[in-house]
Amino acid sequence: MSADEGAALSSALEDALSSALGVRVSVQGLRRLSGGSSRENWWFELEQHGETRPMLLRRDPVTSVANTERAVERTVLDALVHEPLPTPVIVAADLDGGRLERPWMVLECNSGRADRSVLRDRDPFRLGPAGRLGLAHDLCDLLADAHRLDPATTGLGVVPVDPARNEIDRWSDEWSRVARQPQPELAYAAMWLDEHRPPPPQRPVLVHGDFRPANVLIDDDDGTGRVSVLLDWEFAHLGDPAEDVGWYLAPIYRTEHLLGDQWTATMFLERYCARSGITIEPERLRFWQVLATFKLAVIALAAVSSFLDDSGDRAAPPTDGVMRTLMREVRS
Repeated sequence: MSADEGAALSSALEDALSSALGVRVSVQGLRRLSGGSSRENWWFELEQHGETRPMLLRRDPVTSVANTERAVERTVLDALVHEPLPTPVIVAADLDGGRLERPWMVLECNSGRADRSVLRDRDPFRLGPAGRLGLAHDLCDLLADAHRLDPATTGLGVVPVDPARNEIDRWSDEWSRVARQPQPELAYAAMWLDEHRPPPPQRPVLVHGDFRPANVLIDDDDGTGRVSVLLDWEFAHLGDPAEDVGWYLAPIYRTEHLLGDQWTATMFLERYCARSGITIEPERLRFWQVLATFKLAVIALAAVSSFLDDSGDRAAPPTDGVMRTLMREVRS
């Protein structure tokens, strides 16, 4: 984005927030952040009544690599504001786009930063082995706590009759939307998923839909790596708790989410089940692990399609690796 375009967006945001808040405000230092496959993320400072606060603007991109419903994120965050879960607070939003041309919301900017490699040996927060293990435990507890919430408090309505069928259809439809050529691997995986679909869960929960270290702000000011807030709720829905667990424990994420022998998938599952009170059968977990990889493959294809249409502003990731992983999962 050019300097002129950035200034225009800053001015439009200033007008939109002044209108939404009913008082004239000033926007300073607007800059786009890296990351975000389904939303543009912009940091800025909001000046109001002589006070300045950091804020985060989340705006729909021209084309998204993940076709999500922006109203869902607003509904969930509004519903969870009084729940004992660290979630962002919405300051203002316009789902019609208004002055910013595309749907947007502004959130209070929490302390900390996100890094998908926080549990890896690179150790970007310099937590050390014990600190990373403690953070891994905290992430597991955070997911369990999210699943302990009463689904009726989320504002998301009725639990689907068949959550597994819902997700298969959702991501198959997305595949059809972005496909440029036949994808036999996805067709084969879709058949496997249909044949191995588990029955509805005994205890439906609020599913985050993208729970992973990359979507958690970590406050490392005191060197302990404390969880600050759980971000990115646009995939949220009511469904099977094994969906989030299968996503987190998908083999393609093994080196990012686990710590070798120090923190294995079995250890994660045991701690999660003890804290949440939810039992997840091996067959159910395996289904959702395969669906997680299927979903990642579809998202990768969406990025390629966006890149070829020249409608995305991010380079498209390679799809070969995730397709190979998907085939290994289905055939194992």
